[in-house]
Amino acid sequence: MKKLILLLITTYSFSQLINCDRYKIVTVYDLFDKIEKNDKVRYGRLNELSFKDKSYNFKIYIDGYMKTGKKVTDNVVDNVHFTERSVKIHADKLLYSSLKKYNSQILKINALLNSLNIKNRVNSDLVLGLNTYSNLLFLQQKIDILNKIIKRQKSIYDYLINRYNEGVGSKIDVLNAKIDLANLNQNLISSYKDYAQNLIIFNYLYGDNKNKDYYFMPFLPKFAISLKQLQKEVLKNNYNAKIAKLNLKKSFYNYQKSSLHPININFYSFAGYTQSIQKTFNLGSDLNSFDWEMGVTFNIPLYDAQLKQARENSKVNYLIQREAYKSDIQKILRNVYKIYQNIIYERKNIKIIRKKIDVYKEEIDFYQNRIYSGLNEYTQYATVLKNYLNEMINLRNSVNRLNTDILLLKILSGRSIGEN
Repeated sequence: MKKLILLLITTYSFSQLINCDRYKIVTVYDLFDKIEKNDKVRYGRLNELSFKDKSYNFKIYIDGYMKTGKKVTDNVVDNVHFTERSVKIHADKLLYSSLKKYNSQILKINALLNSLNIKNRVNSDLVLGLNTYSNLLFLQQKIDILNKIIKRQKSIYDYLINRYNEGVGSKIDVLNAKIDLANLNQNLISSYKDYAQNLIIFNYLYGDNKNKDYYFMPFLPKFAISLKQLQKEVLKNNYNAKIAKLNLKKSFYNYQKSSLHPININFYSFAGYTQSIQKTFNLGSDLNSFDWEMGVTFNIPLYDAQLKQARENSKVNYLIQREAYKSDIQKILRNVYKIYQNIIYERKNIKIIRKKIDVYKEEIDFYQNRIYSGLNEYTQYATVLKNYLNEMINLRNSVNRLNTDILLLKILSGRSIGEN
């Protein structure tokens, strides 16, 4: 933290520092902590869900029936009108299933997938928070740069218009300076708009819906690691890679499960009460009975067209999932490689931009002094000033992209994103 504050004071002079009491100072690590705490509350109940194999537990239920009818024979005397009511309670249990091993494995995978998906959602929020924070930091710096350039441009414009009013200045220089000042203000307004839009996302992730003025601290993460080692860590720790691997494993178990004959042995039992009323031409009877029964049943399919089709579908699904896994892993590695190369490029780009800025600073001072000396060289000055402004903004953008990509690689590789 001390390094960040020192860097801020020595490298930047943001207008916010003039009145620090107005601003709430935040760091990217503060935002990460808030996101993890808020997501823990948001997804906590989902993480408590578990997948258990209940197939070997008792199944208890009640059923019953009521029926009435008439049996008609050739002899009218033997015709019977009957009414029957029955209610029974059942208790069944699966004693053995040839699919139990695979059912248990699939349930375990579902539990792991549930946990990983929750962690992946948190990671997605961290990435969104990182990008949002980086945007706000860049826009904060861009606004400060624009305010400084506008102040300088206003000074030049006032000087040019005074010289023109004295009859010794160029009208075209005054008009060009006025247009340039308007363009700078237009750029400033657009930056404020972008800042406000990103601030909405920040407030949601930070868990603060109150309108506050924030001061976003720069961040300087360190991440010295070879590409080969980074790729190993990503394949081992990245949540998307783990999810892809588990999905492949799940489809494999489903395929293996479908290749077996589903042999089941069940225990059944019931007890119930039955009332039967029968009436003939001249007689009637009322029979009440209490009955119970228990036993064991088994089921061994010899041929089932649906099972055969299910096996074919499971095999196709496994082959598709295997190719999808390879594709997902390659996509993850390509993304890591792209970010890693961006870091290398930005480090080189920053050195070049800083050299260009040093040159533009000298040119600005040179042409500004010539203008104040009474020479009509505003066109050259304006060109250099625009170049200087663009490179200053490019520098802040490149630095933010560099630091953002470093933290992004930490998130993707499962490394700690805490402060150095």
